[in-house]
Amino acid sequence: MLTPKLQDAVQLAGTAADHTLNRCRGGWFSRSATASPHGAQVVTTRTANALVALGLATYNSAIIHSALTLTPAGIAEAARAQPMRAAA
Repeated sequence: MLTPKLQDAVQLAGTAADHTLNRCRGGWFSRSATASPHGAQVVTTRTANALVALGLATYNSAIIHSALTLTPAGIAEAARAQPMRAAA
């Protein structure tokens, strides 16, 4: 089970175009998605690193990260998390 921060990050990426978040000064954001149900609009780098460590997302480059994309496991987790958040 994911922590609330990780769930929000997965949901934000899940609603983004191509399930991808882009790098910004404050962390990672979606160019296309609206905020997650709890208002998260930016994912911190620490949270992004946790998603990568769990195998739920990958960076576009091993050296210079500019995009964070959900893996198939991350996309499935985003789909699973949405009904849970709606019920909460």
